[in-house]
Amino acid sequence: MRSGSSTACAITGVVHSANIVNYHCWTTGSGGTWTYGRNITSTYAGWMRDDLLNDGGSKVWCGF
Repeated sequence: MRSGSSTACAITGVVHSANIVNYHCWTTGSGGTWTYGRNITSTYAGWMRDDLLNDGGSKVWCGF
């Protein structure tokens, strides 16, 4: 998870396959599309690159 939709942004946390993540929305960023979500298992929140997510990420566009 990162603070913005780029690998240049700060890391805000990690997501493991056993974690539960609530997706909020997706946007276009550095290297493709990114989903903003909250890891409810660990309480971390941030942006995750969609191609790294098993299900492709959020289906709701953030609007920006």
